[in-house]
Amino acid sequence: MRVVIASAACASGQGMPRNIGDEALTDALAGVLQRAGNDVVASLGGEWSDTPTTDSGIERVPLRGVGELRAAFAGADHVVIGGGTLLAENEAPQYGLIPRGLIRYVLAVSGVAATMRIPYSFVGVGAEKWPARGATLLKRTVNRAHMVAVRDADSAALVHEKTGVSPTLSGDAFYGWVPERGSRPGNQTVVALSGRTTAPQIEQVIDQVLRSGRRNVAIVRMDQEGDDELVSRTLAERLTAQHVSVELTPLVRDWRDVYTTIADAELVVASRLHALIMASRAGVPSVAIGENKKVRTFVADSGIAHIDSGFDPRSARTDYILRQQELLEDACARIS
Repeated sequence: MRVVIASAACASGQGMPRNIGDEALTDALAGVLQRAGNDVVASLGGEWSDTPTTDSGIERVPLRGVGELRAAFAGADHVVIGGGTLLAENEAPQYGLIPRGLIRYVLAVSGVAATMRIPYSFVGVGAEKWPARGATLLKRTVNRAHMVAVRDADSAALVHEKTGVSPTLSGDAFYGWVPERGSRPGNQTVVALSGRTTAPQIEQVIDQVLRSGRRNVAIVRMDQEGDDELVSRTLAERLTAQHVSVELTPLVRDWRDVYTTIADAELVVASRLHALIMASRAGVPSVAIGENKKVRTFVADSGIAHIDSGFDPRSARTDYILRQQELLEDACARIS
């Protein structure tokens, strides 16, 4: 069966992924669908000119306008709207069909699929900040889906409240990725902060790094389009002033480079959800920071620590990770 994944992944004109989490989720979800016996292609928005192929060998197709949607869906048996918090309005502009909001993107994808009589499903998506505008159309879109499988129980509750649909759980799409090697823990602390991290939260990170005695820190930017830039450079300057050895890691073309940095860490401190999820997949102890609801949900579900409860780094529970993998495989099998 030919499956097209419509995700939020975007690339710059230089072929750089704009958001590491979105790119990783797309690859991971594609891998699960391939292992289930499907021929899979995945979307890629942005400004790039030549169709790239990821190192995983998954074909990428542009979904930057209605014409490209129709071209990508031609010959498809199923469209999967998957990976990331797609059932939410954007807090910042994105690219291609996405600049007017994730909800409009979802409506365009589902609408074109419906007119072409191609079934579509939601898999591994998060839901939060349900939009006021477009709510009726979104409710209809969700109700017409072949399957609605969401990331976590909070997302399921919101979807049910707003649409009347009772979604199944699929877990986060990244748990479908199979690491090529095990982690090689070093003595480095990896920090990944979102651009919405507040000044007091930065102070918490600095205080805890200094209290722990860790003097070797790598800072990764999960958003490579600038959202994480200011907070990352501010943290680097502040820690350097405290005689901490700091590396602001370079922007990357392959999200696996970021995963390797996280997997080889002694500790991860992050307000970025998928930095924490990557740490959990690699078995690296982590500490979450911030009040983002999806991060708080992940902390409660996975068993990792939150900085507000003290600096007590913990790895995610093994049973939680295994359950996430089972849920995702089951959801993808129902499509196949």
